[in-house]
Amino acid sequence: MITKEGIQMLQLMYLRMAFRNFVPIANDIGRANERALEIIDITNANNYARTMEVSKQYLTTLVSIGSMAKVVLDGLDSTDKLK
Repeated sequence: MITKEGIQMLQLMYLRMAFRNFVPIANDIGRANERALEIIDITNANNYARTMEVSKQYLTTLVSIGSMAKVVLDGLDSTDKLK
């Protein structure tokens, strides 16, 4: 005869077996999450470095254009004074 306690014991044994099998899967998920975070950090760092390099090039270009514009305007100003 199967008793209520017997059914509960079988359920607990099944649950214990399920947990025992789940632990390696959970560890693999944890390792995968850590690796994913590492990849995200590396990607963010690379994107930041590229963005800063492009920004530096852009600002350098703006300074060069500004310097050339000043030289041209100063030249025009001096030719206007000669007239």
